[in-house]
Amino acid sequence: MRRIDLLVAGSRYSRENQGRVTNPGVAVGRPKDFALSQMNEFEHMSRFERRLCGGQEWPLSSRHWLALQLFEGIAYACSGETREEVPAGGVALIPPDSSAVLLASLLGPATARGMAVRLSSLTGFITAIERQCFETDVAPRCAPFLILPPTHSLGLLMAALCDPKHPLGLPDRLGFLHGFSEVLAPYLAEALAKGDTGRPDAVARLRQFVNQMPESELADLSLARLAEHLNCCERHASRLFHELCGRSFRAHISELRLKKACSLLANPKLKIIDVAIESGHSSLAFFNFHFKKRFGVPPTQWRHRHTERQGPPRRAGVAPRTPSPALAL
Repeated sequence: MRRIDLLVAGSRYSRENQGRVTNPGVAVGRPKDFALSQMNEFEHMSRFERRLCGGQEWPLSSRHWLALQLFEGIAYACSGETREEVPAGGVALIPPDSSAVLLASLLGPATARGMAVRLSSLTGFITAIERQCFETDVAPRCAPFLILPPTHSLGLLMAALCDPKHPLGLPDRLGFLHGFSEVLAPYLAEALAKGDTGRPDAVARLRQFVNQMPESELADLSLARLAEHLNCCERHASRLFHELCGRSFRAHISELRLKKACSLLANPKLKIIDVAIESGHSSLAFFNFHFKKRFGVPPTQWRHRHTERQGPPRRAGVAPRTPSPALAL
């Protein structure tokens, strides 16, 4: 860290501003909860840009993985006693719910650009076991942040993708996901290998079976089919699944189906009953009951709130609405 920031900005962060957040572009006198809600509104696979004034902080806690590239200025990634300068063009990879803060140097403003990834929205790309490993093993190992040099392949890719003049198309988004997954692939491979070491044959077969099946297909899996694959009774298959995934087979499948329903509800052209059937629910009443039990609101109300959230941008100074419960998926 540069001398002037070490003596001034560093002590300012550790003593006075520990736990205090300041939203770039928002006056210091505004309420703390307003700053937090504004700063954490990232969209899956969408670009964002933040400009920080000299000495300003940006709390990076989010439900998404964040790939943050320093475009201009001098800034530091901070968390507790950990501080590391982000090089110009370098990338800071931030796992979900991180305690990391981006601190701009007192020497001048800094601008950061990036993209956000929500793993729960990658149904069909990652398996249930892979997502569980991301949450329980990979994210803690990467916390509070990883700093990649400007010469890293992800840094070179983001320099082009995060340029506002560059149209962000499907090949660009898939290219970013490829670069993002390459960074985390070694951590994921270790987590998967660790889970297989010394496990009984039945559990190893179950892990392999679930690991190779996309979540979209797993949502349609029956306990009878799972038991047939494991060559055991349904009761034993249910116990093995609970041991491996941390919850019952029925609860896991129900969660996957409700997550699929939330994705379908985002399409206003689909009727609620069509959403219920497409997501694997046997009846509309059954779907409404379990959806409200899980999220606290019926599907129609969730769709209304989600549509409002996707509406036109709010004017500066207007407090945002409370995010829908489905965002917790």
